[in-house]
Amino acid sequence: MDHQFFDSLFNGSKGWLAATFIEASTKRVQNKYYSLDSLSDFFQVCEDKSRQGWNCYFVPATMAKQGRTKQDFKESNVVWMDYDKGTSLPKFEEPLPSHVVESSPGKYHVYWQLDESVNRALAAQYGADKSGVDCTQLLRVPGTINYKYDAQTVVSVKSSYPLTYPVGDFKFFLQGSHRSLQLLTR
Repeated sequence: MDHQFFDSLFNGSKGWLAATFIEASTKRVQNKYYSLDSLSDFFQVCEDKSRQGWNCYFVPATMAKQGRTKQDFKESNVVWMDYDKGTSLPKFEEPLPSHVVESSPGKYHVYWQLDESVNRALAAQYGADKSGVDCTQLLRVPGTINYKYDAQTVVSVKSSYPLTYPVGDFKFFLQGSHRSLQLLTR
């Protein structure tokens, strides 16, 4: 389990991490919430569940209370996209991603660390999953096993750089057809 990855995503936030666990064989769902003050319980549950055949997901945003609705959303200092094309990643222009997680072969979660809370235009720019930008989006937990496909794979952080961007660096999305930039907190 990549603790540094989560430290970077939640960097000093106070609130709750929302997690969902789905048993691969029965599709049984468990929603759980963990205080960001101490994620050791979350890491242990993910390790245990992953070994027992559960898919592990989390919301890359801080929740104000134990819940996973838009009303529970507090803040996020990352922008992400769910790139499920089954191919290699596109060549990224500036700003380069802060973190790249391979959730299964050829499928990625790409994160940009921000100094403030952004998302839809990023997916449009790179042709990523447009349904994967919601502020309560579940993404796979790095270090756990993906049981969705016949060939089970370990979800792994492919790259991680200590890069944090001012929201202004994303202004190129406001050009042309990418005028749909929406702040994550709206």
